Parts: sequence; structure tokens; C-alpha cells
Amino acid sequence: MDPITTSISILVLGDNSLSASNAGLQNGTTLVSATGQIVATIGSATPAGTIATNPGAAVVTAIKIGLDFQSGKPVQPGDVLAVIGDLFATAGAIAFYIPGGAGGLVRRHDYR
Repeated sequence: MDPITTSISILVLGDNSLSASNAGLQNGTTLVSATGQIVATIGSATPAGTIATNPGAAVVTAIKIGLDFQSGKPVQPGDVLAVIGDLFATAGAIAFYIPGGAGGLVRRHDYR
């Protein structure tokens, strides 16, 4: 995982942890969302793990945002950042596997 993605993941995890702490873990959606983000961060060790875990974490957190909005609670900025980060990480991991994508940026030239 690149340093920018790592930094964003750490910030998002910190915000989710603070949100869960402030809620006293009484809000189940906050706990589920924070857990999903932690699983996605651990799974992001490889591009395949990112593709496997981040979309699920994004969906769980998006559902939490929707539930918060419906119940009149404020939408947490960390939740929005988590969804955006999960989507960008997934797109980057997919680009890694596309020929000519991020994984194909460094090419060996054959100078004969």
C-alpha cells in the first residue's frame, strides 16, 4: 500500500475509533462500520486483498451514512472519507492489474 493510502487509512480509522468511543459503542452501526474499515485496512496489504475487502467496507459504511441521515443524526466526515478512500483504493488496486495501468508504469525497454 502506498504511503498516501496508508496515511488516509490511519486517519479514517482514527476518526471511526473516536466516533465509536464517543458513541460509547451503543450505536451498532458505528461499531460495524469501524470494524469493516479495520478489516479493509488489514486486507489492503495486497492489491487482491484490497479488491476483496474494500468494496464491502464501503458498502457497510455507506449504509451507516444512510441510517444516520434517516435518523436525523449528523453524517460523520470520517464516514464519508472512509467510503471515498475505499473506492479510490479499490480503483487503484484494479488499475494495478490492468496492462498499462499503475502496475505497468515501469516498463523494461528492449534496446537492441
